[in-house]
Amino acid sequence: MDRMKRILAEWVSLRATDPDLTVGGAAKQLGTTKATLQGYIQKGVQDGLLKFDDPLLQRVRVGRQLD
Repeated sequence: MDRMKRILAEWVSLRATDPDLTVGGAAKQLGTTKATLQGYIQKGVQDGLLKFDDPLLQRVRVGRQLD
């Protein structure tokens, strides 16, 4: 869980810097696979860690603290 939270926090930071960054591109920068990052994002949404304001644009709002 700690690894997931760390990866999600880094992903949110990357997305804030580059909103057009793909999940695959972010995964490469984070040293993980696209499938793993997608799974973490889905789990983060299910657990209330992430909430997308606009799912089509994947603009993310952090729910509960990631630490």
